[in-house]
Amino acid sequence: MRRVRFSAGVMAVGATSFALFGTLLGLTLFLQFAQECSPMETGVRLIPLPAGVLIGADGADTLARRFGTDRVIAGGLPVIAALLGRTSSGTPRSPAGWSA
Repeated sequence: MRRVRFSAGVMAVGATSFALFGTLLGLTLFLQFAQECSPMETGVRLIPLPAGVLIGADGADTLARRFGTDRVIAGGLPVIAALLGRTSSGTPRSPAGWSA
């Protein structure tokens, strides 16, 4: 590990990607089996997740130019961890809007 900053950034992005895809898979199964949504309803309810990623990526680029990559990653990881934790904490009795 010669480039510690690069390695840390790659690991942070990798961990976030695994968490995001795991949440997406979990929510798909939750909505279809626990909430009894059709595949079409599930797809429509999951639209905010990739839309948020697109909006966040554009905002992160702007913030990285202004404040630097280190600060943006350090601030963004706790935010996305909190949002993914909140999104994936539904129970079968949770209202359907809880996950979307």
